[in-house]
Amino acid sequence: MNLILLFAIITITDKKVLHEDWARNLVHALSFDSAISPRPSPEEYFEVLSGKKRIIIKGEELLLKEEKPYIYTCKISLPSGRFIIAGKARTTSIITIGDKSFLLKKSEKFLEKAGNILLPMGEYEIKVSSYKKDPVDFIVIDSGCFAPISPLRGWMKGKELTFGDKASSIVRALNLEELLPQFPEYEEAEAKTEGDFTVLNFFVKEKGVYSVVIETGKKRKYERVWTETCGSYSFLTGPDGKGVVWTKEMDEGEFKLYGRMGIKGYLIKRKAEEDEYMKILMRMGFLERKKEEFVSEADMEENIKRLEVRAEKKEIPPVPYSLLVLWPEIPIPFRKPVSPLLPEFAE
Repeated sequence: MNLILLFAIITITDKKVLHEDWARNLVHALSFDSAISPRPSPEEYFEVLSGKKRIIIKGEELLLKEEKPYIYTCKISLPSGRFIIAGKARTTSIITIGDKSFLLKKSEKFLEKAGNILLPMGEYEIKVSSYKKDPVDFIVIDSGCFAPISPLRGWMKGKELTFGDKASSIVRALNLEELLPQFPEYEEAEAKTEGDFTVLNFFVKEKGVYSVVIETGKKRKYERVWTETCGSYSFLTGPDGKGVVWTKEMDEGEFKLYGRMGIKGYLIKRKAEEDEYMKILMRMGFLERKKEEFVSEADMEENIKRLEVRAEKKEIPPVPYSLLVLWPEIPIPFRKPVSPLLPEFAE
């Protein structure tokens, strides 16, 4: 009898973990559970962690429901996910989706962020309330604004989880890709002036992990830049007047940032390899083996416990300046303390 019980315990402990098992545990550890439906599929967990759904609602698509105050509505269908609510408003308005409401401030030039929300898949009514008619030009609901949380090669249903997969997804969950080594080459953004602002046009030549660095000339100051779909990002400049706006995986293509006159922008590629992700975690005390080894249930439990403790107690230290100054031509400055979950893009 004792032998049977011992065998059962060993069997459970050594059972290999699939990508969907790991994704489910990550969602729980990061407190994203409210974005999950009662009977979720593996794809739903993947979508919450790394979805890229974007919906743009134009002002003329909103239907007038009530007057004084004016209430406009629109129905949309969303997958499960974490979403940024942003928009361009002619007058300050209140946007309601699900059981949450957000203040969207009036903006004459740029898209402004109203807030973040976790939503399970389903049909939703968007409600816009204002004391003036036609309050918004458009509203954006976007899950692609967040840094994606996934293994380097993406989520694969039914695939066994390796230590390399695990390491890259944890580093991304903790927003620590900024600690990856950087390549010596960099791309400077094309800059042009529009009125009182500078427009920076960035070109991502191939999919990879990149840091977006802005040079302002002002030392140790908080600055802001605006995007076309996600609202504004705040960042802290270092003693050289440069600051990291974000570091995350980006697809090939172009994007623009808008900021005050005279700023410059740089795109720095990071060495996104499993060995490098594992080095970061080992310095933080996480359990690591060879990158190709499969993660067991016992390994997963140990790592999830460490992740939960850091998330709950916010025990994520700021990235040391000395670790970021790896490249003398454009040194990377110190930055805000790292979020235990994901960056707050608009502040």
